[in-house]
Amino acid sequence: MIIGKLLLDEFEIDCDYVTGNCTIEGHESKTHVWLEYEGYKIDITADQFRDLFRITEEIVVSANHELYKYFEVKETRKISEHFPNELRTPYILIRDLIYN
Repeated sequence: MIIGKLLLDEFEIDCDYVTGNCTIEGHESKTHVWLEYEGYKIDITADQFRDLFRITEEIVVSANHELYKYFEVKETRKISEHFPNELRTPYILIRDLIYN
């Protein structure tokens, strides 16, 4: 969400914050979140699925990456419509580190 907020505030890119869930036989259910914008998935934590789905990238920015075929989308929200108050302080700290 923090990256989505940075994209919104600095570049007027209003991403969708997407939550998804997958269940694979023999594994516990996995929940994951990523950003989407104009058909592209932006995922800075894709590498957590390295072993499970044989993901080689640490970060994914792709319109058709195979990782997302495993996930059923549960919720999609625009960053502009929902940014939690509890993330405002960390957001400001990170933004200030980047731009100061």
